[in-house]
Amino acid sequence: MAILRCPACGAEEQASSARYECACGELLEVEHSFRLVGREVFDARGLHSPAPLDSGVWRFRELVYPRFPSEAVVSLREGNTPLYSSESVASFVGIEQVKLKHEGLNPSGSFKDRGMTVAVSRAKASGARRLLCASTGNTAASLAAYAAAAGIPCAILAPAGKTSAAKLAQATAYGAQTILLRGDFDHAMALSRELARAGEVELVNSLNPFRLEGQKSIVFEFLAQLGWRAPDWIAFPAGNLGNCSAFGKALREARYLGLIDRTPRLLAVQAAGAAPFARGFEQGWTQRVSVEPQTRASAIRIGAPVSWGRAERAIRETRGHVLAVSDAELDLAKRAIDRAGIGCELASAAGVAGARELVRRGLIGPEESVVAVLTANLLKEPPTESDEARAIEPELDALQRALAQ
Repeated sequence: MAILRCPACGAEEQASSARYECACGELLEVEHSFRLVGREVFDARGLHSPAPLDSGVWRFRELVYPRFPSEAVVSLREGNTPLYSSESVASFVGIEQVKLKHEGLNPSGSFKDRGMTVAVSRAKASGARRLLCASTGNTAASLAAYAAAAGIPCAILAPAGKTSAAKLAQATAYGAQTILLRGDFDHAMALSRELARAGEVELVNSLNPFRLEGQKSIVFEFLAQLGWRAPDWIAFPAGNLGNCSAFGKALREARYLGLIDRTPRLLAVQAAGAAPFARGFEQGWTQRVSVEPQTRASAIRIGAPVSWGRAERAIRETRGHVLAVSDAELDLAKRAIDRAGIGCELASAAGVAGARELVRRGLIGPEESVVAVLTANLLKEPPTESDEARAIEPELDALQRALAQ
């Protein structure tokens, strides 16, 4: 059976509860009573398996949500994303062993789908009548897709003028009620939490612990792709800190169950203009920091991350590291990924940029291996430069001049 437990004070809630915050102020975590399952069980499942085991999340159902009924699963066959190798990206980072786990190839174009299949499945099974999220864009698109698949009305609250038009277009296409807020993500998150506490909606942001159970499958999946040989480092963008929390929990459970024999170190990378967690790490976790976020990497433009406590535990347990990189460094890393024919949105390049910086500092050695998680698709943030500005006349000499340039 699953319960919700506070990692700070140990208080418990029933798994059926819609409360995700402990009375002590910390966020709750899902705690399962696992049964031992061998690697071969997961390795035997894949796209050819019957639903929902053809999902890259529910393939690991014994680790994600044991005993959840198959007929209640809301799935779009999420996961099953590639683990790329690229000599040019490895050269950019400065070491040979770099793999790119591309979560931008999920159904709605981001890693959010992995958590959303679990959160929405549970919400539907528990009779939720309306779903809500605060979002910088990717959560909005994902919630809208899964709510549509589940047949549950949903609304999204996004910062006006600070959210990609492509992401908002996705949410609108899937039928979500889209509300734009004159404020930033942190304002949207605060309002959403108030509504959820009043019982008016079910909130599916990453403070919802069932979201993190789905996001754990990113780690399980690339470990399976690596033959269950753990890398030395896992590098990823850090905004609201849901993935940091989920990855730490995945590694804790994988080690406990004997799926891996050593624990990789987590590298959480923030944009310098939105780096409260990196500042907290530098200060030795003496206090929780909030900032006024300023970065072009909209997916991680968050100044008061809600999953701080769970993420801090993950960094401590894995002897991990947190750092901030500039938008210029993100641009360089994104260019390296794009030019490799792989591509990602700007925030997704943070893991590669952060790994490169730790190699430069000598904290990642030349013999070490890194899996960098690309969290969202290249098309999530379309270029703003006008196509008309690059147009030529329909004449051969004009084409030849353009090619010569």
